[in-house]
Amino acid sequence: MHNKKIIIIDDHAMFCSALSMLFRAELHGVDIISAGTLQEAMQVGGATLPDLVLLDIKLRGWMVLKESLCS
Repeated sequence: MHNKKIIIIDDHAMFCSALSMLFRAELHGVDIISAGTLQEAMQVGGATLPDLVLLDIKLRGWMVLKESLCS
């Protein structure tokens, strides 16, 4: 069984960093990945789908990410 994976995607670096630190402190055994753009998220996300995506929906192109995750 693999570790659970959470990807946080937000262009506000301070918010993204704080949320990542909070999750790392509270959720042991969970891989927390943060990205500032959708392109970065798709690159660093790896080959396996995340268990949870926290996404700033004001980022342009978020529907493309939705399509790729659902296919």
